Formats: sequence, C-alpha cells, structure tokens
Amino acid sequence: MPKEDNTQNETAVTAEKSDFIPILGPTIIIPTTPSIPDGLLKQNITNSALIDEDDVLYTRIHALRITDTGWMKFLQTKQKLAIYRASSDIVWHENIYQESGATFHKAIYVEIPRKDCKDGVWHTGNMVFDDDWDLHETNQKIFFVSEHNASVDITLNATVGVGLQNGVPSVDASSEAKVSLSLKNNSKLRLHNELIRKSILANNVGDLGGGTYTIDDTEFAIRTYGLADVVFAFNYTKID
Repeated sequence: MPKEDNTQNETAVTAEKSDFIPILGPTIIIPTTPSIPDGLLKQNITNSALIDEDDVLYTRIHALRITDTGWMKFLQTKQKLAIYRASSDIVWHENIYQESGATFHKAIYVEIPRKDCKDGVWHTGNMVFDDDWDLHETNQKIFFVSEHNASVDITLNATVGVGLQNGVPSVDASSEAKVSLSLKNNSKLRLHNELIRKSILANNVGDLGGGTYTIDDTEFAIRTYGLADVVFAFNYTKID
C-alpha cells in the first residue's frame, strides 16, 4: 500500500502512544518477621527474641548418656546422676517490674546401670530441663552431680544473667543474680557449665563436632559435658 501523507493522523497516533500508562501487577509484600511453627523446633532460631516472654519454650533433655564409669564409686552398680539448673527470676506487680533474683532447681534425676555407662547407651524419657525457658533467662547454669552412699556435703554456686531493658524482658542481660544451694544428700559435683539461651537456639540442629542424634528425621547436636553427652530439644508454643 502507498504511504498516506496525513500529518494530522500521525500526530494523533503519536499523542495516543505518549498517553499510554502501563498497568503494573499487584505489589507483593514480603514479611520481615519470620514465623516459627508450634511444636518441636526442627530449625535453628538465629533471632531468639522472636520467642518472647509470653510464649512457652518447653525445654527437655531428649537423650542422655554417660560414656564411662569415672563418676561412680568402686562396686557401685548404678550411676545415680542429678542434674541441677540455676536461672534468673523476675517479679512483676501489675505489669511493672519489681525485682530480680535467681533460683536452683533439681531438674532431672536418673539411675543408669554400670554396663550402660561402659557401653555408652543412650537414656531417654521424660527429662524436663525447664518447662518454660523465658526470654529474660538469658543464660542458665547446668550442674552434673553424682549421688553416693558416702560423700561430703557440697554447695553449688551460680551467677546468672537477668534480661531486662527499661523494665521489659530482653534477650540481652542487663544485670546478674547470684544463688547458692547446699546439698546434704551425699553428693559430689562432677561438672558445671553455662547454657546461653540464644546460642543454644541458634546451634541446636546440626553437627557441632560431637555428632548428631536423630529426632523426627532431624539431626540434633550432641553436646558433651565431661562424661555426659546431652541432646536438647525444644517444643515451642506461641501465646497470643
């Protein structure tokens, strides 16, 4: 077809093109706060502040084994082992922070046959370490104590962190609290260590160098404290 010499039409077409406004698709908003599913935590939580003071962080020792008989007396047939923990407390009155302190708890007691200690057999059961590891409990102390028919009285001492910022529970410690516990039941302190809440939550899944233990098709870290190997597991419940 021959070109039509129509300047007016060309101007109209040009004006129509310049007025064209593209229609964009819907805006996609990516959430900035990741969600943590209720139940067994099968992932590392690198931002432990997401589990706040009102939520429930049910903490248990899922599996425990003693790898030698070095904590037992001669001819003792069972390893009688008590696990104590020390953690901070805070007192509220009408949602206003009043004071802080610390408390000892005898969290777990087990009796493991000598043969199982020699063979490093895993012991499992309902071993609740802390039924709610709160946000303000920035760290706890764990104590492994063997019990015998004849031993001296001992005293356990701990200094733990209290997580508060401007009177509000915080993942970071703002102060410390001290607590002592005297034991008169023929006990001997074998080992104690610090448990940092945000560190354990960030490094509980995967091999830390001591191997892993499988729970629900997930490999959890084995942590070694002297002759004791421990596997921690957390069950999370979001409270609205």
